[in-house]
Amino acid sequence: MNWILEHFQVVIILVVVGVTFGGKILEAFKPNRPAGKSILETLGELLDKPAGGDPNKSDPAGPPPLRQAATPPQSRQVTMPADPRAMQAELERQHQMQERLRKIREAKAQPSAAAPAPAPTVVKRQTISRGLKGQLRSGRELRHAVIMREILGPPVGLR
Repeated sequence: MNWILEHFQVVIILVVVGVTFGGKILEAFKPNRPAGKSILETLGELLDKPAGGDPNKSDPAGPPPLRQAATPPQSRQVTMPADPRAMQAELERQHQMQERLRKIREAKAQPSAAAPAPAPTVVKRQTISRGLKGQLRSGRELRHAVIMREILGPPVGLR
């Protein structure tokens, strides 16, 4: 019993190998095997067979179809209205859109005065406090003290 507990990894490997070959043995006992073959012959054939199956058999489905290249998007055909007033309204709308786009691009190019300037970073000065009481007042110093005790103190096995 002690050997099993001491060599637990070996036991697990043996169980996995046993289950693998056990599945193949159970496969040999299926009733669809030829009547003239013995169980040992069928088992020998199963063990000699490659893992991927019979290489001479072709896959009836064949390889998956290749992905077809995506067709490029078709360009939109723009038709201008035949009515001169509708055409004038469409041109006016396009000019307004161009003007809005130009203003947006200008606004992006120039830094706005309304945007607040980034606040200057303030570096806190660490004061060196004297004494143990002063060091343990802040959480940071307390964590530092615990870590230093773990590093510099006696090993856990000797405590």
